[in-house]
This record gives sequence, structure tokens and C-alpha cells, in this order.
Amino acid sequence: FNKRAAAMVGTGNGMGEAIWNRMWAFTPFRRKYLLLSRFDKRTGFVTVGAPMVGVMMGTIFVATIIIDRQYEIRAKRIKSVTQRELSLQEEHEALERFLLDTEEDYEMKALPPGSKATIA
Repeated sequence: FNKRAAAMVGTGNGMGEAIWNRMWAFTPFRRKYLLLSRFDKRTGFVTVGAPMVGVMMGTIFVATIIIDRQYEIRAKRIKSVTQRELSLQEEHEALERFLLDTEEDYEMKALPPGSKATIA
């Protein structure tokens, strides 16, 4: 019992305590609190189930974000590898075209005798 509340409600001669208890017993909050505490004693949902549901929801939320980021990174990596392969293939085809175009003008010539590039 709260002495300050009794002083506000009554004179402090015991009558305030009874009035306070009667007021507290019939408030809608108190009624819901009593029903909830009785439900929790029977099932344990409020003290065990609700925190577990909160943890599970948080875990699912964080795991979803992590997995989404991993798929996003994988897609970017595949895209960059594909672009790199495409550019290498284009360079290879351009080099082949260049070599085919210059094949007609190609002729074998001996190096001059005084050059340093001669193989001994």
C-alpha cells in the first residue's frame, strides 16, 4: 500500500487505504492485468512465449536481410564476370579480324646480318 496515495485519498486513518484498494480493484487496467496474469500462470505465454516470438521475428528479419545481400552480391559478381568474358571475346574477335586482314600483306624476310635480334 502506498502511504502517499492514502494521504491524497483520505485522512490517513485507515479509511484512505480501503478507498484506494477499492478504487484499484475495479479499474479496467487492474482487471486486464489480473486476467493476463492468470492466463500467464496457466500457459506461460507472456513470460516465455512473447519474448521467444520477438527473438524469432528479429532473427528472421536479420537473416532475410543477410541472405538478400548475399544474393545481390552474387548477381553483381556474375554480371561483372559475364561482362569481362564478353569484352575479352570481343577483343579476341577483333584481333582475329585484324590478323586475317593483314595475312595477305605478310611476307617472310630475313633480318639483316648486323641486327642484334638474330638467333645464334
